[in-house]
This record gives sequence, C-alpha cells and structure tokens, in this order.
Amino acid sequence: MEESTTLLQIQQEIDILKSMYGGEVEDLRLEGLTPEERQYHTTAVRLHFTPLKTYSEQRPDCHIMCIIKLDTDNEYPTSPAKFTVEDYKGITPDELDELQVLLQVEMSKAADESRVVFYDICLAVKQYLQDHERPEKPSMYHVMEAKRLEEEQQRQQHEEEKLKQQLEKEQRRAKHIEEENDRYINEKREERRDAAAQSRSSSVLRSPSTGMEGITQQQCTSPRRNRSSYSFSESSSCLLDQVLTLTTNGKQEKVIEIQYIMHESKDAPHKTYAVVDRKTRAPSVLHCWTVNIKQSYINKRAKRSGQVTDDDVRISDFKSRIATLEIELATSFKNLSSEFLVEYEAYSVVETMTEIVIYLLQPFIQTFNLSRHYKRRIPVTNESYLTLIAKGCLSSLAYLHQRTIVHRDLRETCIYYDYGEENFRIADYSVERRLLEAVMNYNNKEPASVYPATPGKSGQKKDVFRLGVILISVFRGKRPKNVSPRIPSRLSPNFRELLSYCLDPDEATRWHAERLL
Repeated sequence: MEESTTLLQIQQEIDILKSMYGGEVEDLRLEGLTPEERQYHTTAVRLHFTPLKTYSEQRPDCHIMCIIKLDTDNEYPTSPAKFTVEDYKGITPDELDELQVLLQVEMSKAADESRVVFYDICLAVKQYLQDHERPEKPSMYHVMEAKRLEEEQQRQQHEEEKLKQQLEKEQRRAKHIEEENDRYINEKREERRDAAAQSRSSSVLRSPSTGMEGITQQQCTSPRRNRSSYSFSESSSCLLDQVLTLTTNGKQEKVIEIQYIMHESKDAPHKTYAVVDRKTRAPSVLHCWTVNIKQSYINKRAKRSGQVTDDDVRISDFKSRIATLEIELATSFKNLSSEFLVEYEAYSVVETMTEIVIYLLQPFIQTFNLSRHYKRRIPVTNESYLTLIAKGCLSSLAYLHQRTIVHRDLRETCIYYDYGEENFRIADYSVERRLLEAVMNYNNKEPASVYPATPGKSGQKKDVFRLGVILISVFRGKRPKNVSPRIPSRLSPNFRELLSYCLDPDEATRWHAERLL
C-alpha cells in the first residue's frame, strides 16, 4: 500500500511538471525498462531548464539553460535522487559547481524528510537561472566601456613601444659615441707609438758610437722609465694614458688604464675619467679629487719653530675625514650589492708633498641619466615611465636606509637607466657628497646645490623628500624653485598620493622609502 502511494505521488508530480513546463519535461520511464524494473518504483526524468516561467508546448530555445537528468532507485524517496548535468550554457563553470552543490543539498534534505523532490528541484534550478541570467548581447554601456579599455590599452602599448624605441636609439647613439672614442684613442696611441719609435731611431742614428750595447740598454730601461711615470706622485691633472693601481673593497689590487677625461667640475677640484681594466678590458669610471697642500709644507720657518699653522689644522681635519671614509669603504660599503645601485669598485688615497689625491672607481653603465630631461626642457608625462623611476629609486633608498646609509645628495645626474637590467639605478651615494664637503670645507667654500633646501633633520627622510622633488621636475621638464613644490593635478590620484607622502613637510609623518614601496 505504501509502495503504490509513493508511485502515485511520483506520477502526480511528473504530470504537474508537464502541465506547468510542457516541453521542458521529458519522461524517460518508458525507455528500455525491463519487467523486473517495472516491478519497482524507479523513475527517470530529463528536465530542460530555462529561466522562462511561461508554458510552452515545444522545448524553448534560450541563451541560458541547463539540462539535468534525475534518476531514482527502489528506495526513493527515503534515499536521495541522483542527478546528472548533461548540458548547460549561459553560466560559468563556477556557477555550475555552485548549482550542483545546491541540488545535492536539496536532495539530501528531501530524502531525510521522505519527500518527493522533482517539483522543488525545478523551482530551485529555475530560480538560480533567473538570478544569474545575463543579457545575450552586451548593453551599449558595456560596448563603449570595452572599446574605451581597448583604446586605452592600445595607447599604453604605443607609448611603451615609443619609449622602448627611444631607449634603443639612445643605446645605439651611446654605443656609437663609445666606438668613436675608442677609435680616436687608438689612433692617438698609434701616432704616439710611431713618434716614439721615430724618436728612438733618430737618437740611435745621431749616436753612432752607442752601438748595439747602447740600444740594448735603452730598450731595457725604457719600460722602467715608463712605469715610473705612471706612479701616483705625478700630478692628477696629467692622468691621460696612465696606468693606476687601486685597492678594491676586498683589499685586492685593480690595475686600470685611463682613456680620456669625461667631465671636469667648475666648482670643485673634481674630474671624471673613462678607464678600462688592464686585465679584463672592462670599462669603468674613475673619480679624481685633488687637494693642494703645498702651502703647508713650504712654511719651513713655522715648522722649525714648532708652531701649528691654520693650514696644518685644516689638513689634519681633512685627513681625518678621508680616513673615516676609507674605513667605511672597507667595511660598510664592502658587501653592498643591489640591482638598483651602482656600487663602488675600488678606491685609493695618495699623498705627496704638494697634494692629496682621492681616487674612486665605479663600473661603467651603458645608459643615460635623468639630466637629459632637464637639458631638453621637455616634460615627461608618461606615468608608467615616472613609476619606473620611482620604483628604482625607492628600491635603492630602501636598500641603503636598511643599512643605515644615507645618500645625502640625490639628484638627476646620479639616477641612471640601466639598459641591461631595464630599471633605474642610483649612484654617488653617501661617499661622493662627503668627499665634496671635505674638499670644499678644506678650501673654505660651501658645496653648491641646484635644489632648494630640504626640510627636516633626518637624512633618510630628506632622501625621500628629494626624490619627490625630482619626480615633479622630470614631469615638468625643469627644476622647481620652491622648497615644497606643488603636486601637478594632471597626474593620476595614486601617483599624486605617492608624491604627497614624499613631500610631506612634517618629517615625523613623512613616509620611509620601504613603506612607499
């Protein structure tokens, strides 16, 4: 009696579904049933679900649908019905997984209550399809938004490609300049070799009494004379084509050949030379600082009387500063290594009777620095380019600040773009500024600065403030004159927020470099 009642409930529910949804319900009970299967109340129904609520004789065609097959066994409805998703469209795979979990929970709940579940399943699936129904065709707003995003992406790609081409052009130009310099240097060397050879042959012809013995002696002593001419006792103003030996951070000797002068400062006794490693031929950059101390040594009367002159005090203070820098270069700066830094390779301090010369060696980078934007006075409005500058500088500053090293003189001429690493790197940190201050202090002069005074006392926070000023300067194509420059409104909100954290006049609330990353 209970079995027939259950069969009647199933039949009635299927009839109700057919009357409500018409072609969406397909009864599978008559397909291939054996007499033994007919003896039990097994059921199979295929439901073609759509979000439509109206009756249709034919199976409706809709852009969102789900076909589910329901199977029961002879224990149904006390055991859960089994379902299989045969097909679907208009919903995502994640939404399908969510629907399947919903059906499984509903069927388990119905089995616990010994309740026929077909009608409830239909209502649940149709409601889910209605809640997740999307238009078959996108709206005008979505079409316009997609077009805008595509145009924005194309514009950004075009700008990146343009910047890449510009960088490649600069790289080719720098390479061409380097090749021309090498060619010019090689020509001059050949000319000097020819002139020297001609001079030696002329001297031999003019001294016939010398004979082979004199020639042999000249050939033997000539290299020795050349080596002595390369010593540090020579004036630093005559370094071209000389060979120098410097001390690396690992206390090893590095022999370099000076090629040509790259830059000479007008305000300080500082020169920059292009050099190459004598062994590996790798190019480097040599900084040379010269301090004239001759006037202290020629005052012989004061020396004999035991008096200490003002020059002696100044020289003693200068030597003390240089000795401190030497110790730091051998300790704190020894293990510095970052893709965002231009490290110091070697150094040497040489003192003679008339001068003190400080040599500082850095690797040569095939690149350009940010000063070219100032010279051309062309604003750089590409925010992705500005972001690349900010990322490289903040990474450099964070690395230095974590090791209690302050740059002290961040400027556009010490921020380089590295073609190999494709990022911006910082050079001339800490040591060069302190060398400048020591030399200028010895000469009773104040180091000049092209930027307005930076507010605050902390060196690290001053580095961050100066970076904000440089980013605005690159954006405008010129240096600001005010201590706290105005942040341009044309920048994006995110970039303006970054600059506001850099240029916060209150040093206590100004962000550190590591936090800005």
